[in-house]
Amino acid sequence: MGNFTTAFAALNLGRRVCGYEINKNAYDFYLLKLKEIEFGKELSEIKKVNNILPKNQGKKITQEEIDYICQDYVEMIAMHQSKKSINEKLQKKYQRGRFAIKNIIDANLTKFINKDKNE
Repeated sequence: MGNFTTAFAALNLGRRVCGYEINKNAYDFYLLKLKEIEFGKELSEIKKVNNILPKNQGKKITQEEIDYICQDYVEMIAMHQSKKSINEKLQKKYQRGRFAIKNIIDANLTKFINKDKNE
C-alpha cells in the first residue's frame, strides 16, 4: 500500500479500499489514520464538469466540410489568432469536438493549401 495515499483518496471520495501491506508497522500506523477519515467527506468538493457533446459528434464528415474547416483555419491564422482560439471557434461553428477539429487540420491542411496553389 506504500504510503496509503490511494487509500486515503479513495475513502475521502466515498470508495471502498482493498490492499495489502507487508510491513506490519506501516499497516498498523496507517490503519489508525484511515479510521480517522470521514467516508466521502470530499465528494461535495469535486468540480462538476459540464460535458456538452457536439451535435455532429460521430457523424461522417464530408470533404466539403473538411475544406471549409481548413479554409476558416487558414483565414484565422492569417489574422494572427491563436490555435487554441481557432479550434474553439471551429468547434462551435461545425459542432465537432476539439480533437476532431485538430485531427482534421493535421490530416488535411497541407493537402488543402497545395490544392489552392494548383487551382
